[in-house]
Amino acid sequence: MADVPGAEGPGPVLLIEDEDVLRGALADALRRRGVATVDVGSAEDAAERLAGGLRPGLVFLDLNLPGRSGWDLLRDELAPTPGRPPIVLLTALTVDPVRLRQYDVVGYLPKPFALTTFLATAHRFLEGAAR
Repeated sequence: MADVPGAEGPGPVLLIEDEDVLRGALADALRRRGVATVDVGSAEDAAERLAGGLRPGLVFLDLNLPGRSGWDLLRDELAPTPGRPPIVLLTALTVDPVRLRQYDVVGYLPKPFALTTFLATAHRFLEGAAR
């Protein structure tokens, strides 16, 4: 896993997803396209990486995680602050648009989603960050 972004682009994608098969498939798809990706299976692992200096260019965040939830991360380590990367939620739950605005989340992909939709979303936000 690459924790260091490329010298010229945004930081890596931080993928927080507890379903091993899904996380592996999504991370593999990003890496095959040359996107530096850090993938973790829990909020605790994500918090540890962020505390250790990881500065992602984009975050994909599952809400329903074991232990601390995605909402916990949004309240704490990923709270809206200047310079925070865009955050896209991955969830089987319906999310109230008011909550999306409250946490300054750029959107969400309802599960199940197509891999092409996931990759297009990643490309859109990473390209915007590179400008």
